Amino acid sequence: IQKHDIFICHRLNYDKVAAKPLFLGLELLNQKCKSQKKIFLDQYCLKLSKDIRKETIHAIKNCSVIILLISEESIKGIENAHTYTKEDNLLLEFEISVYRYLKGEC
Repeated sequence: IQKHDIFICHRLNYDKVAAKPLFLGLELLNQKCKSQKKIFLDQYCLKLSKDIRKETIHAIKNCSVIILLISEESIKGIENAHTYTKEDNLLLEFEISVYRYLKGEC
């Protein structure tokens, strides 16, 4: 599994309108600065045939920068999943991010 420097955390259904331009802007900045930073955005970095959840957790646990995109709709998605006792990937990503921040890892 590839290691990334920056992880963009977002709810695919609602926040991709902000996540994709952010990713592309960071990639452009990489080129201008001749940087080799690897940026994780699920739609570009995940393969459908792999274990998506495992790969996402690995990426978020091993990056040095985490960008959380939080919208009203993404929070509603967390609330809805909690109401129906379903796991929510975005909530898991938030929890891992906060835990790593509190430990001083990112």
